Amino acid sequence: MDITKNEFYKLVNKNSGKVADVSWKSTDDSAALEQYTWSDEDFQKWLLIALDGGYYALANKNSGLVADVSWKSKDDSAALEQYTWSGEDFQQWIVQDAEEGYVSLWNKNSGKVADVSWKSKDDSAALEQYTWSDEDFQKWSLVEVESFDLPSVEISTLPPVPQYTSLNDNLPDVTDSVITAYTLIPCIMVNDSWNSIDKMKNSPYYVLQKSQYWKKLDSHTFAPNISYTSDTTYGMTNTDQESMTNTISISVTVDAGFSFKTLSSSISTTVTDELQVSRSTTTELMTEQENKETIENNNDYEIAWSLYALVTEYELNRADGTSVAPSWTVINKNDERESYYPLESKLQKNSLEGGSLQNK
Repeated sequence: MDITKNEFYKLVNKNSGKVADVSWKSTDDSAALEQYTWSDEDFQKWLLIALDGGYYALANKNSGLVADVSWKSKDDSAALEQYTWSGEDFQQWIVQDAEEGYVSLWNKNSGKVADVSWKSKDDSAALEQYTWSDEDFQKWSLVEVESFDLPSVEISTLPPVPQYTSLNDNLPDVTDSVITAYTLIPCIMVNDSWNSIDKMKNSPYYVLQKSQYWKKLDSHTFAPNISYTSDTTYGMTNTDQESMTNTISISVTVDAGFSFKTLSSSISTTVTDELQVSRSTTTELMTEQENKETIENNNDYEIAWSLYALVTEYELNRADGTSVAPSWTVINKNDERESYYPLESKLQKNSLEGGSLQNK
């Protein structure tokens, strides 16, 4: 069946007609999952968060915690509980059609399904995992009970690099910053000052937006047969790197790709596709670096020159638009452009310090 991203569901057991909820309306880790008569309260509502590969996290609206298997067990009759999201397989589920109007919930870690212990029809009967037997007590109806608005932002096109039209042009220091892409990060994967309850009730999804602009790193007007030493800075500060990793469990590596820790690795494909960034091919983190080079004008005429780099800022906002942390800035040396006047001019460049980027 199709799962709607901005809906809370009740999970109704076919055998008993009762719904999956959290015992005693608990908001604590390790609280048991049970079935009970529907009362239209938050502890009986679940957000099905889509993960890569067709898996889902089942997040409780009341607690902000997710359904998993106690002690990561792979055994029949292991109890189901709620717990803080860790991104591991025992917290991931496949929602599979079982028959018309009903699904089965398969745990990724164990390969077993969620059902009601002893096929009970009573209130407070425990939920467990068990080997699939195609019986009604292992089948669930997913019923939409409450919707909410998904946050979104308007996307724009990156403007071109400024170009000279005359030798005396003073090109802008920066172009207008525009949002070029965004993705939604589930609240269970965000480290915010809000607790899990507030995150789930007020911002089930956060917006991670990518803003970009061209920044002038250096500029010079060369007299004939004159050299100039250019000193520019690229990369990402340690402060931004640590903040980004701590907040969304994503780091930026030297190839400008994203590296995902366990907490967010289950949405890595979605994030990289929607943000139009690459998956990292290295474990080396991007740092702030300095690049020095000597530039020579070997021509017999003046040349105006400017160096621009593409600046990418990642910003995480709650559903109400408030920012979780200062934006995280990346300047990738591979995304630099030069402007000249006259347009066909050529300059000779010689990198200092052996031609390599030097740590600042």
